Amino acid sequence: MGRARIPIGLGLIVGALGAIAATAALIHLPWWFTARADVTELALRVNRASIADVQARMSALLDDLLATQRTLAHGLRFGSVDVRDQDRAARLFAAFMANRPAIAAIELGRTDDGALGALSLPGGELATAVVAPAGQGLLRTLHPFAGGTPSVDPVPDDARVSRQLWFKQAFAEDAASWSDIYRMVGTGRLGFTVSGRVAMPDGSAAALAVSTELARVSAFLDGIDATPNAAVFLTNRLGELLAMRGAEAMPDGSGPGATRLADAASPTLRMAGQALDRDGAALRDLAGPLQIDFESAGERYFVTLAPLSRMGMIVGLAVPESDILGDIRANARRLGLALAGFVVLVAAAVSMLARHTLARPLQAVAHNALRLGDFRFDAMRPVASRLAEIGTLAQAIAQMGASLASFRKYIPTEVVRTLFAAGIEAEPGGERRRLTVLFMDLADFTRIAEALGEDLIPFLGEYLSEMSEEIERGQGTIDKYIGDAIMAFWGAPLRAEDHALRACRTALACQARLEALSERSLAAGRPAMRARIGINTGDVLVGNVGSRERLNYTVIGDPVNVASRLEALNKRYGTAILVGEDTFLAVRDHVVARPVDRVAVYGRAEGVEVYELLALSADATSALRSWVETYARGVAALRARRWDEAETLFAEVVRLRGRDVPATLLAERARAYRAAPPPANWDGVVALSEK
Repeated sequence: MGRARIPIGLGLIVGALGAIAATAALIHLPWWFTARADVTELALRVNRASIADVQARMSALLDDLLATQRTLAHGLRFGSVDVRDQDRAARLFAAFMANRPAIAAIELGRTDDGALGALSLPGGELATAVVAPAGQGLLRTLHPFAGGTPSVDPVPDDARVSRQLWFKQAFAEDAASWSDIYRMVGTGRLGFTVSGRVAMPDGSAAALAVSTELARVSAFLDGIDATPNAAVFLTNRLGELLAMRGAEAMPDGSGPGATRLADAASPTLRMAGQALDRDGAALRDLAGPLQIDFESAGERYFVTLAPLSRMGMIVGLAVPESDILGDIRANARRLGLALAGFVVLVAAAVSMLARHTLARPLQAVAHNALRLGDFRFDAMRPVASRLAEIGTLAQAIAQMGASLASFRKYIPTEVVRTLFAAGIEAEPGGERRRLTVLFMDLADFTRIAEALGEDLIPFLGEYLSEMSEEIERGQGTIDKYIGDAIMAFWGAPLRAEDHALRACRTALACQARLEALSERSLAAGRPAMRARIGINTGDVLVGNVGSRERLNYTVIGDPVNVASRLEALNKRYGTAILVGEDTFLAVRDHVVARPVDRVAVYGRAEGVEVYELLALSADATSALRSWVETYARGVAALRARRWDEAETLFAEVVRLRGRDVPATLLAERARAYRAAPPPANWDGVVALSEK
């Protein structure tokens, strides 16, 4: 199988676009990879700077909580905060909280479970709280800081101050210390506390606690300036999610550890936790900043973690690469669009250039070359091109076409087309094939030639041209012209199973056209024209006959000679078209014909049945069919030696037609045989002694 071919216009477009794409790739791809590497390094630096900022802010938050606890503890120890007026002391605590939104509660507890302080209610409102003994229990008086009706409620045993984690831790440590994360009694929310023991002026000891909630830490993280899609979070050395930017995403579990990073609702935190687990990052031993990156759903993320100095907490920052590469990707898209636009413009320009300068002229040249190859010179068209090479090629093909157009008149065009199509070199040789051969000759040509003189050539040219057109229309191959005679055949070089029928149709068409041509000739003062046609079918040798320098595509064989003799027999029988027996047997279902005689033509001892072709079956009238049937009965009677019946029937044919040479000859033969019958072995064959 040959290689696939593409049009030259498409090839130029593809080549140009390929060159542009390769150039763009050589420029763009190194830039892209270099920029990506640079941006990756930049992302890591930005992350480190951002996490350091978050770390500093979180440390400042914890420092502020610790400073508040120490300031109040100092005031209590030296009496500047007078707890004898519990309501006033509680309001002082609330005033501290009003200026520090990160603080969720400030509590002062004594060993007798008495307590006072301030806390943030679930709605965000500040309230003071005083817990005092009442009989066998404790009562807590809760008073809104902004004013309003106080509420008094009993304190459950498990809510006693002495049972709180921060209280126990304050008396267990020598200095202020941080608690683990726990669910705060006053609000029921998760948080942590910095607490310490305070020596009161009256010699008693108390515990002072400053607490915050994880939700407040998350709110604090909301204020961190980071990229739009970055996740800022707080975890611990166990990988538990403590707080994150976007408090609504915080878990609502029963305590610390309820949600790990790897199980977080936030996809970014979940993937960061899974990446930490996959890489085996040991947060428990984290001593400095840790950076990892991972990819998910086609997006790359940079994660940085750094430990805080207190409580074993770790701040984290997860930034998607798109936040950092956004501008670069936008520029890359713009560059891509610009490149695409440039490619489209170049493709359009190249396409237009290729179409008008190369493709169309070359298509026209190729069209002319193809028409030249199959001898269709009338379909060739002029080629206009500004390119010298194409112009030269087009001119050469045009000159070749003009030359071959002249030679077409000397050779059978269909033969050359077939040889070209099959890729066969013209050389001597042939093959046996069953064909149908036609000979056609003008009647009384000698008289016509004498009458016309010098006008004979145009007269003959008109006749041969019109007859040749009919033969070519009937897909016949013209073998040669012999003066006024035409020799043609059907079934070669193009094979045709119905070659006999095609020849008969063409013969009838030639006679019909000749009648019109004869009428025009008479009207012009020139002689009338009649033609005699002989057709025969048989096995012949067909091929190139001649020398290696000059060949003639022709047919040779006895059926050819018989066809020539049949053409001449028309003069004897006064007929127009005579066909051989093999031709008649091939077409008898499609034509109307009558047997003329059984003759042994000149040069042959064997007799052949000769038929006169009268019409195609579709064109035959009832009158024609009637006298042909009468004639056929007469022939049958003659060959059956019924002389009187035969003579009567032939006489009826003459009466019907007015003049009929075959019927007249056969009627005379019947009378002669009645007077002198032929021998017993008579087969009806008439031997001819002349061509």
